[in-house]
Amino acid sequence: MNGRMSPLPDPNTLLGFRCIQLLDWLSDMRLERPNVLPDVRFFLARLDLATDVDEEEAPEWLPHVLSTLGSSGLVNLHKVLSSYLDFGLQLTDEGLRDIAERAERRRDRPARRAVARRGVLRWLDDVSADVHYWPELQTIFSSPWGTYEGEYLTIGDVVGACEYLMAQKLVADAPLRLTAAGNDCVDNHGGDVSQYFEDQKPRSNFTTHFHQQVGNLQLAQGNHDVQQNQRVEGMSGADLALLAQALREAAPVLGLSEAKQAELAHVATQMEEAAEGDELPQSRVQQLMNWGRTILTDASQSALAQILIAITGGVAGG
Repeated sequence: MNGRMSPLPDPNTLLGFRCIQLLDWLSDMRLERPNVLPDVRFFLARLDLATDVDEEEAPEWLPHVLSTLGSSGLVNLHKVLSSYLDFGLQLTDEGLRDIAERAERRRDRPARRAVARRGVLRWLDDVSADVHYWPELQTIFSSPWGTYEGEYLTIGDVVGACEYLMAQKLVADAPLRLTAAGNDCVDNHGGDVSQYFEDQKPRSNFTTHFHQQVGNLQLAQGNHDVQQNQRVEGMSGADLALLAQALREAAPVLGLSEAKQAELAHVATQMEEAAEGDELPQSRVQQLMNWGRTILTDASQSALAQILIAITGGVAGG
């Protein structure tokens, strides 16, 4: 994986959710019973499912979960008996890294809020097919849309998302339902609220091209948004991608903890994604630079870390 995002299915699908459940369980088992090789039936017991079953009676999602995790390189499947229900399960180094990266993403509160808002919109869209049924809020947790990174959202997450969506006129109350704008957000933006509002901003016909590297130049024409092909603090998309690769290559040699290495790799991935667009999202790039610099300060005794801190600090304006 080389520090990139997890190769698992979308967490808001049954397969993705079950895969993450199994990974989280294996992580817990490493701490609870470090000398035990847990098997598939032990996992079923943790889910309060029957364990004395044969393959035909097992949950239909189970073989797909095992196949997905095995082929992704996150889990080693040790064949003990002929049935996959008796396979021993062991996290690989990539599996441990995947868990560490996900733990960092779960602590990302803005991302959590964004996913909760998308989840409420997608859930309401699903249940709206039954015109005679007005949903109760807690039923979101029995749908694919009540989780974030394979972890159940809290009722506070969901209530906060509903309050925001109602304030933005995407959801109406009494009964809870999508508005026309909410339907548009789901149909044309997959429930991505930020992208929906970004596309609602008025556009002008001004196009300004910069043919030299520029810094934090802010330009307005007629108080309208302007298309500006500019670079962030003299940095192009190619430069940002190169810096991301440098951070990823440096992470293992800076003396950082495994979790911090995973976090720095995640920052690098976010930089690469930002660099893929036609224009660099200035505020997002600066946020990523600050994030990367904060991580690097844990290895500030390293000359390489000091160089990277200076680069990220310069771009972030620090």
